[in-house]
Amino acid sequence: MAGNPDRDPVAYLLSHYQFRGKEILDTLIDLPLVLPPSRRGSRLLLLYGQQGLGALLQDSGVHFTFTLTAVVMAQMFIRPPRST
Repeated sequence: MAGNPDRDPVAYLLSHYQFRGKEILDTLIDLPLVLPPSRRGSRLLLLYGQQGLGALLQDSGVHFTFTLTAVVMAQMFIRPPRST
């Protein structure tokens, strides 16, 4: 598998050397992978939480905030299943 030529030197640097700011550089590289799912999850919580649509659902007797059903729904929204 061929590597990405512009990213390989950074990967080599991070894996072989200790230097000041290494943790910050590693964090900056990881941020694009972490932020999109957490942003979508927080939007789901705002929508279905105590202040949004979740309040209306709880008034009608439907409780799923912080339940297994909510976790499954969030996982389906954040990363839908792929067919092979």
